[in-house]
Amino acid sequence: MVAQVLSASPAALPTVAAVALADDVYDLLRRMDPARRQGEVLSSLLTELDDIQHRLERAERGLDGDDIELESCLGAIGTALQLPGVADARAVEGMRRAALPTYEELAACLIARGHRIRRLRPTNYARNVFHVIGGTTAMLLVEMVLPVDWMVPVALGAAAWAWSLELSRRAFPPINDVLMRFFGSVAHPHEANRVNSSTWFSTAVVMLALLGSVPATAVALAVLGWADPAAALVGRRFGRHPLINGRTLEGTLAFMAVGTIVGMVVLSVFHGELSMGLRVAMALGAAVPAAIAELVARRIDDNLAIPLTAAAGLLCAAAVLG
Repeated sequence: MVAQVLSASPAALPTVAAVALADDVYDLLRRMDPARRQGEVLSSLLTELDDIQHRLERAERGLDGDDIELESCLGAIGTALQLPGVADARAVEGMRRAALPTYEELAACLIARGHRIRRLRPTNYARNVFHVIGGTTAMLLVEMVLPVDWMVPVALGAAAWAWSLELSRRAFPPINDVLMRFFGSVAHPHEANRVNSSTWFSTAVVMLALLGSVPATAVALAVLGWADPAAALVGRRFGRHPLINGRTLEGTLAFMAVGTIVGMVVLSVFHGELSMGLRVAMALGAAVPAAIAELVARRIDDNLAIPLTAAAGLLCAAAVLG
């Protein structure tokens, strides 16, 4: 980032400074996440916050009306990162929550100008529960309710509904506001201006249905529903060994373990005719590649990458050992 600042033209310096600020605000908000703090000294967070506040003010003044939208985004996050009263843990958490959507607005503003900005995925226990319920419900529908020849039409209908909502909220911003208020408790902040995870999930379900394999589809849905939130919870709380894309070794291992367990449960309950060795191989074949997909997926939403990779891995294991 220093090299980028030194090589930038004088006219571009305020924007480059905004990019550097966005990067530091991202790191600060991640460290403020209650699942990550683990004894973080409040005074150190406040010292860093004070420094960022001063830099935000300087960057905003540096634009001087040249980029009103970016100037507005900097001002909004500067306002959000102000403590309303006593600097205790509760006040810091309230400030963090207020700053999340303004950071995403700044990120979207800078991305639109061609910069690569990291997007936040804050701890959201309601979303974790929603993830588990959604994946489990979809798995049970596949195994217990829907005939095989109904899977594709039902999946297409759900995906069509999801994508129609995506198009509607792009064309009519008030619809987006209503949807984000309704799903605010389970949505990530960046989903206000990007295709949301549920839409990618519905797209993945169509592709899974086209495979025509009930075991692969059911295990893939269960792995997504249980292993993905398990990796997030373990990684944020206990992650000590960073890998790539903000993931940790601990989170990835948790994904593999939970994915293998739920895969075994699904295969044992609904496909007991399979040998124990084959069930273990299929469960591992789903969980391990899916964990790798969750680790490396950056441009592709993991609600699309994980279930497709899990299903492909399971089918490969079944083909080799079946």
